[in-house]
Amino acid sequence: MLITISGPSGSGKSTVAEKLGKRLRLPVLDTGKVFRTMARRSGMDLVEFLSYTAAHPEVDRGLDREIIRRAGQRHVIVGRLAGWMTKRKRLPAFRIWLDASQKVRAGRIAGRENGDAKSELRRLAARDSADRRRYLRAYGLDVNDRSIYHAVIRTDRLTLKEVVDATIKEFAVWQKKLKKKPAKRQPKPSRKR
Repeated sequence: MLITISGPSGSGKSTVAEKLGKRLRLPVLDTGKVFRTMARRSGMDLVEFLSYTAAHPEVDRGLDREIIRRAGQRHVIVGRLAGWMTKRKRLPAFRIWLDASQKVRAGRIAGRENGDAKSELRRLAARDSADRRRYLRAYGLDVNDRSIYHAVIRTDRLTLKEVVDATIKEFAVWQKKLKKKPAKRQPKPSRKR
């Protein structure tokens, strides 16, 4: 089974994925970590690499191909486009979108990076806008379109445990719906007389 966790920066994707992976005994594939590793190997910080990828969409596409290749059938895949990647490749996956206000997300990012929340809020607003334009140009999709997700969870006022519990609950509901779907009937062969 594939589970994708998508959402904007600071929404809790990576943290939730790690806990979810442990609870469900699934390996976690974090596209953000892969992206940051690519930035380091290119000799750029994250901001420089984001600018570079905006001008070179083939980098994103290559990353996407690599993630899908590595994913297999049993993973939690974390990333802004993880849901869209599996949808476009027609891979059966449970797709979750995590979200939180920009203020909450900026505070989380500032906390993990020992930064200033006000400065981070300005950077985050610019990054959200730049990412949206980047994905529209590179893929022709609106990253904020949540129509492909099986569940959308607001993480602003929830503890990590509550978010993981809500994700598992939504996943269980999705699995039950899958089991109830009737099998596609094969057309009866025509009989010539």
